[in-house]
Amino acid sequence: MLNNKKANNILIKIAGVLILGRGLFHIIFMGKYIDYAMSKFFKDLPFETLFVIGTSIFPFLEFFIGLLLLFKVKLKNTLLYSMLIYLTLIIFTIIEAYYQQTVYLLLVLFILVYIYLNSRKEVVKQFI
Repeated sequence: MLNNKKANNILIKIAGVLILGRGLFHIIFMGKYIDYAMSKFFKDLPFETLFVIGTSIFPFLEFFIGLLLLFKVKLKNTLLYSMLIYLTLIIFTIIEAYYQQTVYLLLVLFILVYIYLNSRKEVVKQFI
């Protein structure tokens, strides 16, 4: 049976692979990703250049954060940043009523929140 620390490590690896894989997929198909995002979201936003820049940066952020999670670099900060990125993505997918993607993003966000809360419990236990 898995103890809490092993389960947490497995979830960190799963979240890292999911985030890294999604970022890598969007990096490989960057042109299609930007075209898709422009067709879905730009009609609600006023600045085309800033939107293209932001859309271009997000996959690299996801890839980099996935790597940081896999190697557990600054785990607390990485978890917080990844939760912030996924909350932003969830807001955009809800605005566009793209619920299939929202379900995936929520699943990853719940994994990240669970890891974060469990890692906080371990820190508290160390001081008791």
